[in-house]
Amino acid sequence: MRLVQVTPPANEPLSAEEVRARLNIGTEISDDVLDAFVTSARMVLDGVDGYLGRALVTQTWKLLLPCFPHHWHCDGAVIMIPLPPLQDINSISYADNAGASVIVDPADYRIVQGPRPYVAPVYGKSWPAARWQSDAVEIEFVAGYGDEGSDVPEPIRCAIALAVSQLRSLSTRDQNVMVDSVIGVGSKTYATGRDGGADALGPAAMMLLSTYRVLA
Repeated sequence: MRLVQVTPPANEPLSAEEVRARLNIGTEISDDVLDAFVTSARMVLDGVDGYLGRALVTQTWKLLLPCFPHHWHCDGAVIMIPLPPLQDINSISYADNAGASVIVDPADYRIVQGPRPYVAPVYGKSWPAARWQSDAVEIEFVAGYGDEGSDVPEPIRCAIALAVSQLRSLSTRDQNVMVDSVIGVGSKTYATGRDGGADALGPAAMMLLSTYRVLA
């Protein structure tokens, strides 16, 4: 199996303006730098190599397989579509015995949505015989929560904001000042260096992301 990105996301989960509002950042950091931080954080989470194993903002991919499955016990003929959430299947094609590319009629298969989306032949149909070769079967699909950053679940957006905060702290020579306060008791102000800031924010981001990770 091989995954190739056809169209990357047109937008990021957070804009520079949104990051400024969430992290109370002034003009000391430019929009270009904040945009780069957001993109870097998103790339760690998003797509085939991302920590989450899913697509965030709308993007198009090709799933390449050496053959169709042809097992008729239970759901053995299904093809799992990676990088949920799945929006749609653009096309399914294959190389026939002569090497010609043939498009499978959409009426011959069904798309099943859910946490682990898949496609399977409709009742009474089976996958065609493809020539056994590398990338003989090609499935082009659209994945992601939506076209806009605001379509991405809020916990993921918050985790990206936390990651931007870490990158910001690593890019400055100043220490981060943190305040630990308890209502009715008082507060304590202390400073953390680069490593301490990353350690403090890492667990929070992982907690926010934990229910969204696609496990093999």
